[in-house]
Amino acid sequence: MYEIALFRVAVVGDEFVGKTSIVHALLSGGIQFSKNYVMTSDVVVNVKDIALPEFKDVVELLILDSAGNSLYEDYLPRFWKELDAAFIVFDLTSEKSYNSIDKWVDKVKNVQKTRVGKGTTNSSIPGVIFANKNDLLETRAVNPEIGRSLASQLGFGYFEGSAKNNNSIDEAFKYLAKELHNKFNSIFDENQAELHD
Repeated sequence: MYEIALFRVAVVGDEFVGKTSIVHALLSGGIQFSKNYVMTSDVVVNVKDIALPEFKDVVELLILDSAGNSLYEDYLPRFWKELDAAFIVFDLTSEKSYNSIDKWVDKVKNVQKTRVGKGTTNSSIPGVIFANKNDLLETRAVNPEIGRSLASQLGFGYFEGSAKNNNSIDEAFKYLAKELHNKFNSIFDENQAELHD
């Protein structure tokens, strides 16, 4: 397998939606779920390799676990330079966190400059909307069809899962890795075609 590139992924969403728990579940293979919550106050950087056996490649994700508290929002763009993708988390038991998705999309897109080719910039950004806490379905406040519809409008993937139960987290990040892989290869192919013209 070949490592094709390092991609910067911002994990964003309101406070208390489970962003850090999702990242910990991904990095630990679902073994780690912290019951003691420590609020992220800026951006915590982690690296995760995602194997794509169907392409015989590995995509390396630089995961930027970003604070959701409004006190820190103005500082986040400093850490988000040259983003390649967004992983937007909301709590499916909180309509307020769902209603903040547009705000987070705007913040990411305002600083995003995809760097998938030398000097290449692109206004589209691959992404995932992740509805967390599906272990609490009895208190669901957001209909899954509404979430899927918004994700579709944005050109993002939509997943529902649980950091607590390590449900759908690997699938969501693998989807994002495939999207980045495809985008990278598309731009690479375009650049190669230009060289031969």
